[in-house]
Amino acid sequence: MAAGDATKLLLSKDELGGIVGTKFNYADKELPGGDTLSDPSPVDQGNPACDAFFGPNNATVRTPYVAYRVQVVQEDDTENYTHSVTQAAIVVADPGAAKQLLSDAFENPLGPCDGQKIRFKNGELVWTFHKGAVSDTDVRWMAVTAAPDTGQPTTWGCGIEARAKNNVVVFAKVCQDGNGSPSATAVADKISAKIPG
Repeated sequence: MAAGDATKLLLSKDELGGIVGTKFNYADKELPGGDTLSDPSPVDQGNPACDAFFGPNNATVRTPYVAYRVQVVQEDDTENYTHSVTQAAIVVADPGAAKQLLSDAFENPLGPCDGQKIRFKNGELVWTFHKGAVSDTDVRWMAVTAAPDTGQPTTWGCGIEARAKNNVVVFAKVCQDGNGSPSATAVADKISAKIPG
């Protein structure tokens, strides 16, 4: 896939809403999405390397890439949203580089971060990662939350998936009450269907 084709990969708010079962009225960036990797979020508790599991950032994506697109959508731009979806696509030189990026950024750190707790600076929740299915082209995990003062689990969590297809790494994260993993897989499936090969 050519670098210029990355603009076609991300799904519209309506497509994402149809997958998740809500109406998204807010996007942090309109399509074709942002094109810059973010800095890692500051961590107050836990292993900072586990921040990779919230999405690609400029500390975890070390494979040279030719194009990057990312977008976050929610029902609105307040704290009252009930669903949040992050979708991203990273175009690299070839399929080998895509598998290497998937391995380096997500698969290799997932084992050490499995079951680890992390809290972001000024964050209201403690997150714990749980490893899911892993192959050489697909990595899945969940991030679940607990209240920092009591340690009691909350119902809020994220299903997350990263996938290599051809020369692209796709990232999908669906956060909601309950299990967002099936929706994250559906988002990754729809983006992957746009990638030849």
